[in-house]
Amino acid sequence: MSDTDSSPVRFRCADTDADEAVAPTTAAAALRNGAGVEPTIHSASRSDPRVFDCCQHGWCLYPPTTITLEPGEGVSPEAATDYVMVHDDRSTAETLCATVETLWHVEVDEGYPLFVTSWSGSFDHRIGSQLVTAADGVRELSIPITTDDAVTYDPETPIAQVIPIPEALLEESFECGALDEQRIAAIREIDDAMRFYDPYGREYRVEKQPSELVGADRLE
Repeated sequence: MSDTDSSPVRFRCADTDADEAVAPTTAAAALRNGAGVEPTIHSASRSDPRVFDCCQHGWCLYPPTTITLEPGEGVSPEAATDYVMVHDDRSTAETLCATVETLWHVEVDEGYPLFVTSWSGSFDHRIGSQLVTAADGVRELSIPITTDDAVTYDPETPIAQVIPIPEALLEESFECGALDEQRIAAIREIDDAMRFYDPYGREYRVEKQPSELVGADRLE
């Protein structure tokens, strides 16, 4: 794992958790691995550069062990309960609210907010989103989950995605306006180019390299 303070985004794991924690990977590596990728997302990533780019950005987090959450039943197997906090005050017989530990923490420099959400390859609506900024200090990366049915997460499949976003985009100001002829022409040009789009072909797109922040697909 690269944990030098020169990196603006730093994932940290306690020595006591090192044997159980599954190292984060780049999102690009998770997409190539294909574990848990929804067929519709996989298809869309091959035809739409916006979907492809979303699936490629940032890093993916994994649970330390296989965990099954089921309303009315709780957490299984028994060993998984060490990594899950069930919120009884918000859970019912039909809905289970819980937080799953990844055993990782993150700290970021000023200007590098992180959006923690469901992995774009799975589009898991059960995952709650979070925003981590420099003001949070060293932030525990635990994943809030609300589910109405039984769901299983395993150490080979991303449970969440961490996406860096420009701090300027957190400002409240924005604008709305009409499309002018120049922009309409640009849209048509893009639509024409999309007919030949192949995200996995170097003729049309240079494959994204692993993040310069970590220098490898998986942080070791």
